[in-house]
Amino acid sequence: MENLPEGPVNIKLRNPFEIRVPEGEIYVKVESSKGEYGFYLVSDGDVKPYRLHVRGPSFSHGLQLVRHIGPGTNIADISPILFSLDICPPDAER
Repeated sequence: MENLPEGPVNIKLRNPFEIRVPEGEIYVKVESSKGEYGFYLVSDGDVKPYRLHVRGPSFSHGLQLVRHIGPGTNIADISPILFSLDICPPDAER
């Protein structure tokens, strides 16, 4: 801070709405605290994506197991099983 010149500091920033995503599609995986997030982006070269889909770890790791664990399981055991999978309902709802 001592080396900064006196007076206001002005920096010209890019307008985020002027950024154009190159045409094409991409899938990116990002590690999170509960598992892996997947982002699928399709662009037609405009400033807004043509399609964006986010897949959270609660769906891929939690809810997919329920259909294998569920059949033949006592109904009283379903709730503890779901809580042990640490599913985040808002994440799985998408």
